[in-house]
Amino acid sequence: MNLLELFGDAIIVTGEILIAYTVISVHAQVRKEHSLDKAVYKEMRKEHILAILGIIMLIIGFLLRTYAKHLS
Repeated sequence: MNLLELFGDAIIVTGEILIAYTVISVHAQVRKEHSLDKAVYKEMRKEHILAILGIIMLIIGFLLRTYAKHLS
């Protein structure tokens, strides 16, 4: 496996995780500062959970891709 490929993949995954983290942070801030009705709060909570799941999937995908490149 090429070290440059690994570095490029790591940068891409890190950027994607930072974007997801930003979304989670904004949702948390909006929930704290504004009074929301229950439907909006429930939807934001669902998005929060999906964003965390997305981050976990990004990390797992990066690890699997790195392992697969290492094998070949």
